[in-house]
Amino acid sequence: MFQVNFSEQSMLELNQLDTRSQMMLVEVVSTLTQEQLDHPNEELGRFHRSSKTFYRVRAGEYRI
Repeated sequence: MFQVNFSEQSMLELNQLDTRSQMMLVEVVSTLTQEQLDHPNEELGRFHRSSKTFYRVRAGEYRI
Protein backbone atom coordinates (compact mmCIF):
# COMPACT_ATOMS: atom_id res chain seq x y z
CA MET A 1 0.00 0.00 0.00
CA PHE A 2 1.25 3.48 -0.86
CA GLN A 3 0.74 6.81 0.83
CA VAL A 4 -0.57 9.71 -1.23
CA ASN A 5 -0.29 13.23 0.14
CA PHE A 6 -2.21 16.08 -1.43
CA SER A 7 -1.12 19.62 -0.74
CA GLU A 8 -3.63 22.11 0.56
CA GLN A 9 -3.74 23.72 -2.87
CA SER A 10 -4.34 20.32 -4.51
CA MET A 11 -7.19 19.54 -2.14
CA LEU A 12 -8.83 22.88 -2.92
CA GLU A 13 -8.61 22.08 -6.65
CA LEU A 14 -9.87 18.53 -6.17
CA ASN A 15 -12.85 19.75 -4.15
CA GLN A 16 -13.89 22.04 -7.00
CA LEU A 17 -14.43 19.04 -9.28
CA ASP A 18 -17.69 17.16 -9.53
CA THR A 19 -17.94 13.96 -7.48
CA ARG A 20 -17.62 11.68 -10.53
CA SER A 21 -14.32 13.29 -11.57
CA GLN A 22 -13.02 13.10 -8.00
CA MET A 23 -13.84 9.40 -7.83
CA MET A 24 -12.14 8.75 -11.18
CA LEU A 25 -8.97 10.50 -10.04
CA VAL A 26 -8.89 8.65 -6.72
CA GLU A 27 -9.40 5.33 -8.54
CA VAL A 28 -6.51 6.00 -10.92
CA VAL A 29 -4.17 6.83 -8.05
CA SER A 30 -5.32 3.98 -5.81
CA THR A 31 -4.91 1.30 -8.48
CA LEU A 32 -1.28 2.05 -9.34
CA THR A 33 0.93 -1.00 -8.92
CA GLN A 34 4.56 -1.32 -7.89
CA GLU A 35 5.32 -2.56 -11.42
CA GLN A 36 3.91 0.66 -12.89
CA LEU A 37 5.90 2.78 -10.46
CA ASP A 38 9.08 0.83 -11.26
CA HIS A 39 8.59 1.24 -15.02
CA PRO A 40 6.77 4.54 -15.70
CA ASN A 41 5.33 5.17 -19.18
CA GLU A 42 3.90 8.18 -21.01
CA GLU A 43 0.93 8.38 -18.60
CA LEU A 44 3.03 8.00 -15.47
CA GLY A 45 6.14 10.10 -14.90
CA ARG A 46 8.74 9.99 -12.15
CA PHE A 47 11.10 12.69 -10.95
CA HIS A 48 13.39 13.29 -7.98
CA ARG A 49 13.57 16.38 -5.82
CA SER A 50 15.53 16.77 -2.59
CA SER A 51 16.29 13.03 -2.47
CA LYS A 52 12.56 12.18 -2.66
CA THR A 53 10.83 10.44 -5.56
CA PHE A 54 7.64 11.98 -6.91
CA TYR A 55 5.24 10.61 -9.51
CA ARG A 56 2.92 12.34 -11.95
CA VAL A 57 0.02 10.46 -13.49
CA ARG A 58 -2.32 11.49 -16.28
CA ALA A 59 -5.98 10.60 -15.79
CA GLY A 60 -8.08 11.71 -18.74
CA GLU A 61 -7.61 15.45 -19.02
CA TYR A 62 -6.16 15.71 -15.52
CA ARG A 63 -2.59 15.37 -14.30
CA ILE A 64 -2.00 14.41 -10.70
